[in-house]
Amino acid sequence: MGGDFTGLRVTQFSGLLRVVRERGGNGTLRGRPWSLPLAERVLMVAVY
Repeated sequence: MGGDFTGLRVTQFSGLLRVVRERGGNGTLRGRPWSLPLAERVLMVAVY
């Protein structure tokens, strides 16, 4: 996941995902829950 669409190597994407998780990427978990897993949401933003 990541490489073909974002220009990031798999290891770079994994590092980005780890940082997002560490910094609270899942949010406060209040309100309506996300239908996509965190990795797919990060990929979607990285592609954009």
